[in-house]
Amino acid sequence: MKNERPPKWDHNRMQFLMFGMCVGLFLSTILLNYTSYGYELLYEDTGYQPEEDETVPVRTHAPKKIKKLKPPKIEKAETIEFVPEEPEVEYVDELPLEVEDAIIGDEDIDPVMPKEEPKKVAAPAPPPPPEKDLNVPVIRAQRMPTLSNCRNLSSESERNDCTNDELMAYVYKNLKYPTLAREIGIEGMVIARFIVNKDGGVEDIKIMRDIGGGCGDAVINVLQKMPSWEPGLQNGRKVKVIYNIPVKFGLIKR
Repeated sequence: MKNERPPKWDHNRMQFLMFGMCVGLFLSTILLNYTSYGYELLYEDTGYQPEEDETVPVRTHAPKKIKKLKPPKIEKAETIEFVPEEPEVEYVDELPLEVEDAIIGDEDIDPVMPKEEPKKVAAPAPPPPPEKDLNVPVIRAQRMPTLSNCRNLSSESERNDCTNDELMAYVYKNLKYPTLAREIGIEGMVIARFIVNKDGGVEDIKIMRDIGGGCGDAVINVLQKMPSWEPGLQNGRKVKVIYNIPVKFGLIKR
């Protein structure tokens, strides 16, 4: 079989089909967007209903545009300022009799009464300071506690120096070097704290610094056997006083 060529008019079939399709879409778009205005829009407002055989003319032209009316201009009202009238003042050439009688010679009498000066009131005396709790121990008192051998001294400084010397002499006289500390060779400073109460006794003994080997316990045993003190005084009342005492432990080297 021979292949027959299509005729010349069939070579551009697709172009003609596309052209025809575009023309058809263009015309259909125009027909769909075309609107007609009839008189049916007036039936609801007027109440008129056409009969079955009556034909209603169709208006093919566009309706007339309705002009919008501009609102009338309102003129601003004029503001009226209110100016109060000034009262009329009458000028009198002559003074009244009451004022003339008050003038004596060339001096004028001031009718205003002098103000009384406020009386000075003395400020109240400040309240006395609250007394310290006598049960709370103090570090420093007006009269420090003293030992029996220092009571008869006249000045406070002499009594304090004498008490410190007597205290250290008593501790070193009665202190025994612990055997364990001596064997190990422990040396150093032990700091103890105690309180002399209102009765002159020693209480609340504490070791603030210890070097071990039983040295702290040895100091506590000595302070517990201490003789009674004369208690300290604050404003003429007995108070508790805190004491700190350093005790040095040292071995004699041979």
